[in-house]
Order: sequence, then C-alpha cells, then structure tokens
Amino acid sequence: MKQTLLALFFFLVLAQIGVSQSAGYHSQGWLADADIGREKTPRIEVFPNPASSYISLTESQSVQRIAVYNLVGRMVRVYDQVEEEKRYYIGDLPRGMYLVQILGDRNRIITTTRVHKE
Repeated sequence: MKQTLLALFFFLVLAQIGVSQSAGYHSQGWLADADIGREKTPRIEVFPNPASSYISLTESQSVQRIAVYNLVGRMVRVYDQVEEEKRYYIGDLPRGMYLVQILGDRNRIITTTRVHKE
C-alpha cells in the first residue's frame, strides 16, 4: 500500500513538473514565440545541485516564496523572505531528494525543481 501511494505521488509530482516546465518555456529558457506580446522573463533555476548547506536562485525578482518538499510530499521548509543573491539554508535536512517549488504572486507556481541534498 505504501509503495502504491509513493508511486502515485511520484507520478503526480512528475506530471506537475512537466506542466510547469512546458507552460511557455522552450529549451533556451525564454517564452515561446507565440507569447511575443508578453514580457520575456528568464527561467528561474535552483543552484547548486547537488546542494549541501544552502540553495540559491538564479533570478528572484518575481519570486514571493520558496517551499521545499520531501519526496513524501511533506513541506519541510518554507522561505517567505526572498531576496536577490540570498542563500537559503538546508544544511540541517537529511540527505536525499527534495522538490523546491518557486512561487510568485498569489501563490502561482513558477517552477518546481528536483534538488539532491548531500
């Protein structure tokens, strides 16, 4: 039962990652040509990956919140004070894989990234 629920969770997470990554971005990290009327925004990435003590964002201008989830789906960390060039401490989390969700205004999901914590 536990394995079935875990497999279902992974399927749902991967589906969400696919939707957030295909929602307007092409491989260069910019909006598709069909969105010419919209402002071009750079793709936000989490680094370093793998991480050991901290994570940072490549761009934080439109980010309001960062949420870190374990692979069971439990939120283990949330950062509400997002600033440019800031490091977010994850050194006390156990080793493993985590999902880092980047949220914009009105809790709109900008992207979800898988991060390996060493």
